[in-house]
Amino acid sequence: MHTHGSLKACLDETTDLLSETSAPRLINAVLWQLVPKITDPYVQRCTELENNHELETKHHELKMKLHVHELEQEHNRALRGVNTVVERLSSVNKVVEQLTDAVNKLPATTVPVCAHHRGIDAPIRGSITRAKAWMEAIKHPNSKADVSLPTPRFITDRRQLEERLVEELGKHARPEEKDIDYEGVVDLLGQYFAALSSPALGDMHVLNTHRQRFLDDLAPDLVLQRSSSSNDKFNIAAVLDLKGIGDDGHTKLNTANNLGQILDYLTVIEHCQLGRTVFLGLLTNLRDAYLIRYQTSILKGRSRRRSGNEAYTSKLTQYRKVPLCDALRYLYEQLQEPRANPPQLPFSESAGELSHVVQRHSKSIVAVFYRQKAQIIVKAAPEEQWNSGIQNEIVYLKSLQGDRRPASIPELIYDTCDVPRSGLVEFGISPPGRPLQLELFREAGDFRACLQDILIAIKWVHDHEIVHRDIRGDNIIVFEGLDVGGESSHGGATSEVKKRRLRAMLIDFDRAIALGISCYYEGGYICCPRDLLQRCTRESPIFTDVEDQRMVDIDDGTLSGSSPLSNTLYITEKRHDYLSFVLLLNTVIFPFTLQGYTYQLVTVPKSREQRRLLNLWGELESKEPWSSLVREAQNAQDDVQVWSKLLGLLVWL
Repeated sequence: MHTHGSLKACLDETTDLLSETSAPRLINAVLWQLVPKITDPYVQRCTELENNHELETKHHELKMKLHVHELEQEHNRALRGVNTVVERLSSVNKVVEQLTDAVNKLPATTVPVCAHHRGIDAPIRGSITRAKAWMEAIKHPNSKADVSLPTPRFITDRRQLEERLVEELGKHARPEEKDIDYEGVVDLLGQYFAALSSPALGDMHVLNTHRQRFLDDLAPDLVLQRSSSSNDKFNIAAVLDLKGIGDDGHTKLNTANNLGQILDYLTVIEHCQLGRTVFLGLLTNLRDAYLIRYQTSILKGRSRRRSGNEAYTSKLTQYRKVPLCDALRYLYEQLQEPRANPPQLPFSESAGELSHVVQRHSKSIVAVFYRQKAQIIVKAAPEEQWNSGIQNEIVYLKSLQGDRRPASIPELIYDTCDVPRSGLVEFGISPPGRPLQLELFREAGDFRACLQDILIAIKWVHDHEIVHRDIRGDNIIVFEGLDVGGESSHGGATSEVKKRRLRAMLIDFDRAIALGISCYYEGGYICCPRDLLQRCTRESPIFTDVEDQRMVDIDDGTLSGSSPLSNTLYITEKRHDYLSFVLLLNTVIFPFTLQGYTYQLVTVPKSREQRRLLNLWGELESKEPWSSLVREAQNAQDDVQVWSKLLGLLVWL
């Protein structure tokens, strides 16, 4: 506005001057006077603007420098914070590793010894410390501590190999066990014990298991294992526990806790490998070693229990400290004896390549094999006297095959019933899977679909005039299969494939029998019909809990005496399997319902287990939505859609 006013005044003055004269010279003089008046304000204004721009530019640059400085400071603070977090995480990881190793050594909670273990393992693992358990066990009349290691019965030609081995192993010794190179130790021991492989006892493998809780929730550091190269508690030959040497190289190795840890492993292996009598464990810091030998079925000294009329005892021997070379040599010698190895497997070459053993009972052994590039489940009789049970199961499995067989019924891959000169009977089914557990399912719909699979299997069995008589969690496996909608089969399905999902399959037909016949009950204990239990209970003597336990043979979990069921006839009915399904559903959703339950005692009249089971049935009958399920089971409802509606509500709740 100021410049515009000056210019207007200048023009007015010029107009006045020019109006007074017409001389050119005078006009030029006037114009020369007017030029500065016209241009000076613009020059001045431009100079001011230029100066202001320079000031603003400098101010902006200063602000930018300050901002960059602040960003650099913030970045440095953040970087220092990240470094601090990384350092803390590194410390936390070390602590977690230490805690993981410590937790892996903790004893797992188990059921009372009367139902699972025998002999020296009188204390319940998890109820007392390992140190106390060891101190009590070593006081047993047949136990001995600080015994001289026997001299090998023969001199091997492996002395140079042993000396080089021990020298290399010694290089892996560390002040703390967490810093030991377990894989390096496994490689060295694998070379040494590989020579123990034999057709009779199986191949020998050394496995690193110090972070794998596969031994009934226990994780020994290393295991020597026969036959299979994957973690398999049924084929462990010996356990090795590694300890640190301490900062001064003289940390005590034979503490009661360390020795109790070895005993813990051996007693679990004893339970998994029925028939084996000698169990070996090695405690070492990769320089010195203590060898522990645990032997069962010793007919000498104080009896821990009775089975029939024969007394059995156990013997625990802790040998004194020796150089690692001597301990390995003695362990090598002992593992050449069949009684110090897992019982031999009865499977034939038809089974294929062994993956791992799943179950080992007195009457059957179940394992997973690789056969023609696919996994199958193989079940075999361990002795010829149990062939009839396996043959009976094969008969029922054959009758359940067919083009429309649902996916929830196993496919029979092969059997050896008709194989000439086949001593032990076995069969293979497909597909393998995992035990039914609620934790497997991410969505309620998948769980409900698997329950429908079980119902389809039950209906298929009943349609073939068979009752299963043992429908419980252990006899349901879950696998990943195709969801084709409706009653799908493994082969020949015409329905449109929707997606892959978890499927359920009913297995173990060893207790199956024809539908609608009169017979004695030989089904699963927990699946015993309630009305049959009630009939046997009437006017029967009441047993105390102690007497209940005495009736169980600890070797195989069978009743040592006769029960009223063995003399009571009943008619096999469809509703019995459906009632078992309801109980299965309850125990899967609420796994603590029958925690600490000794199933074998269900058939003992008025026993604690029988009372608990009958009380549970009373609660299920009286409370929704369970009462609706019980009602449909009593009516032998075989319409899967009716069940689906009830299951949908229950699973949603």
